[in-house]
Amino acid sequence: MLGELPNDFVTFARSAGFVAADQWPEASIKSLKNSWRGIINQKKAGWSVMLPIFSLLYRMNEEDDAFLSRSGFEGESRLRSVHEQSIRILDLYPKISEGVTKAQKKPKSRFVQIGFGLTSTYKHRSLDRLSVKIDEHTKPISKPSRNILHVPGWSINGAFYDDQV
Repeated sequence: MLGELPNDFVTFARSAGFVAADQWPEASIKSLKNSWRGIINQKKAGWSVMLPIFSLLYRMNEEDDAFLSRSGFEGESRLRSVHEQSIRILDLYPKISEGVTKAQKKPKSRFVQIGFGLTSTYKHRSLDRLSVKIDEHTKPISKPSRNILHVPGWSINGAFYDDQV
């Protein structure tokens, strides 16, 4: 389709203006192809691939410069400058800058909903202590003194009472 990224790395390299892309060393082509597969997978996942493609273009230019210095290739190995390559890629593949926008996360301090979100019909009734009747089956529990804290070794009557020893 028009504007879609090609699946083949060499096709992409030629569209960017690299004439001798298929003559680069095999190890370099393999590394660049792996990067290209990663870019294709990112695009399929819906991410914007503009920055990874420009990074790949930079690596391709470095590889092309190394290829020219090692081999006796005659003529121009690439048709365009780096700036022209990036403009051409944006013209050929305008959809590379499109990506999925992440949905905004809901704040973590939202109201907690348990169950189906129904409101409870239970109404807690407070009981008056005097309204409880004590019969022969119930016995009142004597209340301990709640408002006095004792240091170990001390009691209400004082420290180490002689009666207790």
